[in-house]
Amino acid sequence: MQNYIFDFDLTLIDSGRVNVLSTQSAFDKMGWPKPSADAVSYYTGIPIETSFPKMAPQNASQADLQKLIKVFVKEYEKLEPGNLQLFPGIKEVLAKLRADGKQLFVATSNRSEVVIRNMKALGVLQYFTEIVGFDMVEKAKPAPDTVLKIIADHHLKKDETIMIGDATFDLEMGKNAGVHTAGVIWGAHDTEALKMVHPDYLLDQVPQLLDIK
Repeated sequence: MQNYIFDFDLTLIDSGRVNVLSTQSAFDKMGWPKPSADAVSYYTGIPIETSFPKMAPQNASQADLQKLIKVFVKEYEKLEPGNLQLFPGIKEVLAKLRADGKQLFVATSNRSEVVIRNMKALGVLQYFTEIVGFDMVEKAKPAPDTVLKIIADHHLKKDETIMIGDATFDLEMGKNAGVHTAGVIWGAHDTEALKMVHPDYLLDQVPQLLDIK
């Protein structure tokens, strides 16, 4: 494999605690019941513009949902420092892949500017050729748009490209784009859920990323 497209949250970085706390805080500030940690984790793979309405009260207005998003962004930024970290071994794997001449990308349901800021803080931005957030495409995961943009921008061959993620949405996006897929089980979705999407690889340890052929 020559081209590695990674999901960001819960694939490269352990952002689970920040996602849960900032989401629950935002809902609480709106006076709404706080979603469970499991619910927040499950929806981490899709944009908050899609996931928040699923967790909000049914009578929530669009204005309320927009306010919720703004509150969440502020809460997330407050919690970012010191609470986001790479999964153990990720930086070493990225460095090795780049040293071997591989191209690395990120396809995320997060905002691109947030991911770039976090990657810079965590010292891994230099390994990546492009970061594509949901704000840069028409349709987010599991639609193929994010992966297809990367392929088009860099003239990649699909049979030399793999999408790597912790959620079924990531794998579905990769399959919809016609590239190889790898599920990692250290993130949001459990092994059985990932197996249902039939990824080409199912990895349970970070160093196994180097075994992809």
